[in-house]
Amino acid sequence: MVDFILHIPKLDRWKHELSSLISSGAFNSNRNILFLAQLLNGDRKNLERAASAVIGEWWHLMPFYTFVENATVAYNELGPIAQECRELFDNLEQCGDAEFDPFLSILCMKDISVLQNLISNPWLSVHLIDTLLHTDSEYASLSALVEIRDFLLMDYASGLIENSCLWEIGADYLLQCGSEGRLRLENHIEAMYLEDEAMAENLMRICVEQELDDSKACIVNTMTYRYLREGEWSAALSWALRGGRGPALDTAVKRIVWHADKSELATLSLLDHLADYVAELESPSLAFLFNYYRFHRSLGLGDVRSAAPILVSLISSTNVPQSFHKILFGYLMLILADAPQVQIPPENLHELVSFFRQYSIDNADNVEDSSEDTVRSLKHLLLTRLADAEMASVCVQ
Repeated sequence: MVDFILHIPKLDRWKHELSSLISSGAFNSNRNILFLAQLLNGDRKNLERAASAVIGEWWHLMPFYTFVENATVAYNELGPIAQECRELFDNLEQCGDAEFDPFLSILCMKDISVLQNLISNPWLSVHLIDTLLHTDSEYASLSALVEIRDFLLMDYASGLIENSCLWEIGADYLLQCGSEGRLRLENHIEAMYLEDEAMAENLMRICVEQELDDSKACIVNTMTYRYLREGEWSAALSWALRGGRGPALDTAVKRIVWHADKSELATLSLLDHLADYVAELESPSLAFLFNYYRFHRSLGLGDVRSAAPILVSLISSTNVPQSFHKILFGYLMLILADAPQVQIPPENLHELVSFFRQYSIDNADNVEDSSEDTVRSLKHLLLTRLADAEMASVCVQ
């Protein structure tokens, strides 16, 4: 700016010399050169001619008109010059009422701070170019305009997303910018801090509607692990289920089974409504949790008769983690030793005897002494029960 001010005297001398040359007829031999010289000298008649024949919008001429009329005009003195420039055009009726001309309104603002904010804030450029694209403007069909609009809109949307209270608006803008906008939205979602359940739900809705599977998985993982850390087992399982079969669900099941209290397991009522879904999903970990919940629910109700066959199916199931057998064996020991009145069907007893026979073979080198004693005791109790059952069957016959 300082350099420009220092060159003002030179500019004034140049304009004075140009005016003298025009007056002397120095350019009369070439009409094109004369026309350009008169434009540079600010000749109104030729400016009107250029405005009506060459320029499409009055504000396209504004920079040049400002230069030839008052190159040193102050920022808050642009209004009158803008009005003069606008009046050069014969087709003012096509521009509409001056009161509704956004460009004229901006240039007529007196508050410099507002103008400076408009220039620095991307909101103005984004919405101006959006207006041009979505109206009957002659530029609406230009592919370059679409590219510029997407570039500006994506930058603007990213800024909105970084301000958490406006992230939904930013997400909507990015979804209007094709595949690149979708990719940028996915990156933002995966980096966002999920403030609460409501925000996570809104993000999930967008991910489901737009089929942003990677972002959906990220939200599911974040919310699942958050609730697991807080010991909110039902909420953690609910979020894990929304991700379907996968690591999040397996992790949730493992944490719930190992860390939830028996009373908490018995009240995990979310699973009451998932019998069909468990079969459909074919998740070994979820199937195990479902049956383990049913077992604890029956125990919690004092219904050991119903709990026993569920325990048998758990022990013999291939879905049970190897490390969890010891806990299940403990429950079986309690039922066999401390609840002799609970009758276990002979077919279940045969199933358990076969299981422990194979279990001993498979784990001959890995079973600890305490576990080996437990297995030996269980075999003895099972064989005793089986012998009693067969004896009772013979007596009945």
